[in-house]
Amino acid sequence: MVSLKDAYESGASYWGASRKKAFANDRSNHVPSCGRVNSSKGSAVPKDFLRRSRDGKGLDYKIVRWCEYVTKYHSVKQAYGLSFIANDRSLLSDCSNP
Repeated sequence: MVSLKDAYESGASYWGASRKKAFANDRSNHVPSCGRVNSSKGSAVPKDFLRRSRDGKGLDYKIVRWCEYVTKYHSVKQAYGLSFIANDRSLLSDCSNP
């Protein structure tokens, strides 16, 4: 959901080692996906993940449960007190998130 890079750039850089380890292993921040889609997502924030799924470059895929993904992403960022500065608010609000 929230990549380690995304977390680091939105506040996790100030965390201690134990908090970073807890975040990396938090099951609420993991979802099953095929390896190709997971690799394509990489460290992308939702707007870039969505763009990559439609850009016609490389792997094309359909994000089946977009709002479920965005809601979980939002929940993880909130739970860890991470910033939303790099996120497109319209994508979050389209799925009824503040």
